[in-house]
Amino acid sequence: MIKAITYNGKEFVFKGKKGNGLIRFVLEGVKKYVADHNGITFSQLKLSFPDTLQNDSDHKRETIPLGVFANKNGLPLNKQVRYFFKEDEQIKLKDGTVIVVCNQWGQENRTTCGNFLPFVNHVKDDLKLNLVIEEGNR
Repeated sequence: MIKAITYNGKEFVFKGKKGNGLIRFVLEGVKKYVADHNGITFSQLKLSFPDTLQNDSDHKRETIPLGVFANKNGLPLNKQVRYFFKEDEQIKLKDGTVIVVCNQWGQENRTTCGNFLPFVNHVKDDLKLNLVIEEGNR
């Protein structure tokens, strides 16, 4: 289990692909999990990535919880800015559902990783995705 990450002094590398900060790392992790679990449904994916992982205190008052990802077609227009919505960022599941990954990941301050660290530990320890965090200059 990773106990701390100093964002300014690390680069996030997932399957050899450098993340573009914290949020891009989450997107790549969900994409990889879906690719490794061909045929996974929306509800099965929710079990693997429960909404509580995205438990961002700034958004607890949201009427629609953000979650790690959402069904693109069910997302209100005013929530779309909180998700990766570019065509190449969307993930199509085997059943035709298109999901978008939340981009609201970060830190409480510049040395603690808020809701990002629980996500990293979940994909590394629980989902067993090959995840590497390397030292580097940002």
